[in-house]
Amino acid sequence: MEENFEQSQWDKAETKPQKRQWLFWIVAFFLLYTFFNQFFSSGFGSAHLKAGTPAPVFSLLRLNGVGKQSLEDFKGKVVVLNFFATWCSSCRQQMPDLIRLHNQAGLDNLVVVGISGDSSLTEIRDYLGQKKINFPVFLGNDKAFKDFGVKVLPTTYLI
Repeated sequence: MEENFEQSQWDKAETKPQKRQWLFWIVAFFLLYTFFNQFFSSGFGSAHLKAGTPAPVFSLLRLNGVGKQSLEDFKGKVVVLNFFATWCSSCRQQMPDLIRLHNQAGLDNLVVVGISGDSSLTEIRDYLGQKKINFPVFLGNDKAFKDFGVKVLPTTYLI
């Protein structure tokens, strides 16, 4: 009789951790599903922008120039529009290539334009000076990032 009692206690002990483990995996799956569904529901990066449609218009403060400027100011040119931040390591790795592209001889109708996601004007301006960035860079805002569907940095468009 004792043997059966011990066996049933063992079975109960075995069942409780299994139930916890199943519950853990169900909750983990639900949380991951919810996260990915929300994150990817409008696509990764820029789902609502379709090829061939006009780019959203912005008017932003130019950081390495004077005053505000708009995307319309580059009408008739091919624009490489790059959303970046100084704290983003992938953005920092990409920046020398964008500078080289902007400086290419014979590309008069191509312009690289940067939109920074940083909040500190001092940090951005210091970064622009250190990296010798000579293409137009603007201080981004929530509207510009939302209109272009930017969710990850860097994000680059060819317009």
